[in-house]
Amino acid sequence: MKWTKILLCAALAWLPFSVGAATFEVGLVTLTLYMTSILLLIPMALYRKLIGKYPFGLRLIDYGIILLCSSYLTSTLFASNPLGAGYLAVHAIFVPVASYYVIKALVETEKEYRHTITALTIGFSLFSLVALAAFIESGMTMRVRVLSRDAIAVSTMSMVALVVLFISTTAPRLIRRLGILASMGGLVASMARSYLVLLVFAPGIWRIVRAGRGFLLIVIFLGASLGGTLFLSSNLELMKAKGWKPGQENGIERLTNIEYWKEGLHGRLLTFRESLRHFEAAPIFGTGLRPPDELGSTVHNFHLEWLEYGGVAGYLLCAGILLLHFMSSQTIAVTDPWCAGNLTMMFLLFANGLTNGMMHGLMPYLFFILLGLNEARLNISKQGSTVPPQGVIENRSTHEPRILGF
Repeated sequence: MKWTKILLCAALAWLPFSVGAATFEVGLVTLTLYMTSILLLIPMALYRKLIGKYPFGLRLIDYGIILLCSSYLTSTLFASNPLGAGYLAVHAIFVPVASYYVIKALVETEKEYRHTITALTIGFSLFSLVALAAFIESGMTMRVRVLSRDAIAVSTMSMVALVVLFISTTAPRLIRRLGILASMGGLVASMARSYLVLLVFAPGIWRIVRAGRGFLLIVIFLGASLGGTLFLSSNLELMKAKGWKPGQENGIERLTNIEYWKEGLHGRLLTFRESLRHFEAAPIFGTGLRPPDELGSTVHNFHLEWLEYGGVAGYLLCAGILLLHFMSSQTIAVTDPWCAGNLTMMFLLFANGLTNGMMHGLMPYLFFILLGLNEARLNISKQGSTVPPQGVIENRSTHEPRILGF
């Protein structure tokens, strides 16, 4: 069974590069090496659960995820454009969910967990380094797009790698420092305003999660951010910028000039209004996944994605999955730094998703990967085998692991 672990680690390390390299066509479907690896691992995961000594740990959240898949499968089959909806469903729901179940099934011990999270971090750090090199080569004046990954994907991978590297010092000091520098470089190269702001708040989020208040944190966040989303959608004029120049929104001005921050949000709010109109047309079960309209590639807000595509029923299902996981994990996070780190990373993903969405590109993949890793942590904790990461950074007065140096 060793090769299954190797294949899983290789797939996660390759994930950042999978869109822009080594893709191939099978009929109407474009496969990546990551997708192929996950498909190969599904029967092995089932076999391991059938004959292995560790149970899968089926919980309420798993039934919720199965129901989510069933609802989007139904909406895809009856969509006006089944091919377009099917493509979106494969990448927004089905392959990410398959990743979740494969990881939860195959990661059964502390050693396997460390190998898996290390492989993911290595891949993200290397990709951040490639992004930094491309940024330097471009003259450091424009945000980068690398191997078909947009700047938000680059910044997301950089942030996740940073959190993992700051939590644990298992790697040799030089390698760890190089990884941190590469990830910081990727964050700068992407010019991602939301993550640069969130970086400041990450230590506070970590401390709240470590204090066993993760569920309260996510409840307040979901409620406040939904209210803020609806308020701003009705008050576009508050974010109308003055004195900005079209064509420079991807340059250094996007970081240094507040008017470009406002115009960026104003552009998002235009898609918000369009999304709300689609929701009003199908408020109970939503429109289902569908190709985007003329306003842009996607609505850039996870609340509105859930409402538009799934209606009130889909929104409650998605929010319920997130809430269930935080509720079941918050106690473990007090004593398990890896669990706390995963919850922190998920919170950062959704905070960024307020202006960039969660149902397109890398986001659904990464969310379900982190969800699978943390569900695996819960299973490992029941075995009594979780131990703090080796070399973890500690606060000398409390002996608690720190994040981002705090």
